[in-house]
Formats: sequence, C-alpha cells, structure tokens
Amino acid sequence: MTARHSLCYSLLLASISVTLSCGGGGGSSSKVLPPLQTDVYVAGFEENDSNGLFAKYWKNGVPVPLGAGTFGYATSIAVSGSDVYVAGIQGGSATDVATFWKNGVPVSLTDGINRGFAHAIVVDGNDVYVAGAEMITVNGLFGSVAKYWKNGIPVALTDGKNPAEAMSILVSGSDVYVAGYENRTTQVSPSQFVTEAVAKYWKNGVATDLSDGLSFAMANSIVLSGNDVYVAGQRCQTVSSSCDVATYWKNGNPVPLTTQTPSYASSIVVSGSSVYVAGNTLSAPSFADVWKDGGFTQLTPEATPSYANQIAVAGSDVYVAGAKNSVAGYWKNDSFVPVTDGTHNAYGYAMTVVQH
Repeated sequence: MTARHSLCYSLLLASISVTLSCGGGGGSSSKVLPPLQTDVYVAGFEENDSNGLFAKYWKNGVPVPLGAGTFGYATSIAVSGSDVYVAGIQGGSATDVATFWKNGVPVSLTDGINRGFAHAIVVDGNDVYVAGAEMITVNGLFGSVAKYWKNGIPVALTDGKNPAEAMSILVSGSDVYVAGYENRTTQVSPSQFVTEAVAKYWKNGVATDLSDGLSFAMANSIVLSGNDVYVAGQRCQTVSSSCDVATYWKNGNPVPLTTQTPSYASSIVVSGSSVYVAGNTLSAPSFADVWKDGGFTQLTPEATPSYANQIAVAGSDVYVAGAKNSVAGYWKNDSFVPVTDGTHNAYGYAMTVVQH
C-alpha cells in the first residue's frame, strides 16, 4: 500500500484590514478584523486493538471515524463550505471498495466484485471527482484500469490491458487533469523486452507521457499554476532496483530533487513563484522530506521513521500531513503536531487547510 496521494486545500489571505472613513472634520478611524481561524483536517487510518485498519479523519486533532467499523483507510480529503468529503477504501483486501464519504455518509464507487481504489478527491461546485483504479480481468489475466468518477459515474482512462492507476486529480474550468501511471512493454532488442511503469497525466482523457518506459517512473500529484502543469513523483534514470529519485516535472521537463535513492515525491503545490514538494527517502527507516524551490529540509532525524504525504500552503505557513513514529499528524513549519496519541499505529495520508 503506497501512500502517495493526491491534494485539495484552501488558500486564503492570512489577515484582512479595513479602514473606515468617518464624516465630519476629516477625522478617521480604522478597524482591524480578528485573525482568520485555521482548521486543519488530516485523513488516514488508525489501527484498533486487533491491528485492523479503520478510516478516519481528524479536524483540529478531533477524530471522526468513517466506515462504521469496517476495515478501510482514507486517502484524500476536501472541504467545500460546511461539507467534508473524504476518499478512501473500505472492505479489506480482495473486496476493497473504492469509496468516498460526504459528511460521514459512504458512497460506493465500485461493487466489491472487482477490487477498487480511490486515491484522490476534489470538489468543483456541485460536482465530486474521485481518481483511482479498478481491477479487471483481461484475457484471463488480472489488470487494473486507471479511472476517475464524476458524481459516481466512472470515466476510464486506460483499457485495462496494462496495469494503471490514477493517483491525483484536479479540475480547472471545463478541464479535468489526472496524474498516475500505466505499465508499458518496450522491445529493446530482438530478444529482450522491458516492462516498466510510465509516469503520465491525462487532460480530458488525452495522455501525456512523462517518461519513456525504459525505466520505472510514477506520477503521484498534479497542480496547475497559470498555464504551467506541475507533476510530482519519481523516476529512475537507470534500469536497476531501488533506483527511484524524487522528481517533479514542469510542462513535461523533469526536475530531480535529490540524488538519494530510493526516494519519491508524494505531493506538490505552487504558491506565488515558489514550488513546494513533500516526499520521502526510503532508507532504513524512511524519513520525511520537504523541498522549497529545490532547497531541502529533512523533517525528522534519520533514526526516526516518518512519512510526508501531502503538502499545503496557507499564507506564510507550510503544512505537511504524514506520520512520525507511527503517530498520525502533520508538520506546521517543520514542527510536528500529532493527532493520535501513539497507543495504536496511525497514519496521515492527506490534509486540507481551511481558513475562515
């Protein structure tokens, strides 16, 4: 189970001031509105006493269970007005059902016959989009179809002949962008074939490859900034095991973030002229990373196992959802804020920050 998920967050001004001019004698007074309230939502899972995984989200550290006691985990969260939307999986193993919850009420996207995955959710007006995948059988072989659901209606991005998944989704006007991967088999000599995951994104169903299929690559997160398309993930520059390098692509051009392998970029956001990326270096143990405009910050000492899964920027603050020592939580400006007490293993896959 790979925690690389995709993002939806609210960015508003950190403060607002209003100056009121008063009538007579040129006098004036000013009124400064109180600071905005910040709500931090983290979605993920927490184990129970029997080591079962259960989906939940935390609002400002207060847990909200999902799935009514059914095995599952939450992978993405979005807030629209007073409504909270969470994407995830419930069921367990071969019966996993791709699901989203609106204010705690589940909506099944797959039927449980074929295993389903929901990796990312975004809300645009009255429309709810969820990106993921569904397992199918093609010519007697198992495969997976990358797809997204709009208001529960599936839109297939691949034909299922090669394993594929949609990991991140965004909506801009009438355009739908989805990032993910699809396996490809390439003949490199008369007797040699290479099968690797190809990082790609789809715009309105039309695919753009970000790698050549000769070595492993995957896309985990996608954002827009003006006319620029940014995709975060990982790619290998050699054909070898554990060769992944945390990378983002700007308009298809790769930007390596590190030389350490294996590593991957799980989430990307652009704020102003700055590019923020969260990711992980998969040493023993794994540790959480953040890059701002290429500058590197390691969120925990290498001896402390940690994971950075989604990044959000609100005003001057940088938030990263993840886990530290099996405690779910988030970093705010590099300081870890737990949302669980460590009694049970827990994990934060995704987050959104709302200021109002």
